[in-house]
Amino acid sequence: MSLIQGKIVGGKLKFEITASGEYSRKYTATLDTGFTGFVLVNQTAIDEMGLKPQGTEEIKTLDRVISSRVALGFVSIDGEVFMEGSVSIVDNFEEVLLGMGYLQQSKTAMVLFSRAVFLVPEKELIDYLREMERRELNTDAPSDSPLGSDERH
Repeated sequence: MSLIQGKIVGGKLKFEITASGEYSRKYTATLDTGFTGFVLVNQTAIDEMGLKPQGTEEIKTLDRVISSRVALGFVSIDGEVFMEGSVSIVDNFEEVLLGMGYLQQSKTAMVLFSRAVFLVPEKELIDYLREMERRELNTDAPSDSPLGSDERH
């Protein structure tokens, strides 16, 4: 199974990412499940990547909705395939946030333990869990399985 390991630092889920536009830069990003966007950075990071804002959008964080400038960029975690998405730009923001938009678009699941966090392709995790369920039952999983049908998304 292709696992990408992050760290839990001060209660925050941290991953090393590469974000790029004209230039690539490495950042330590906080995976924020309350942020609905793809990735959020400040203007300094936009300048470092050579990205040009192309419009605005409203984004949701855990506690508010804010208007953000956006640019089209690419993000990779741990050398995996670069995903293209909207990079939200918020001035006076020090952290780089990786949001639910990234997880959904990349079809990545998050597995959280008390001392570690992992990202894994959803299909691999579902296939693994189905296999474990089949072994446990020593038969094919029933149609009412909590893992759903065999349809692939």
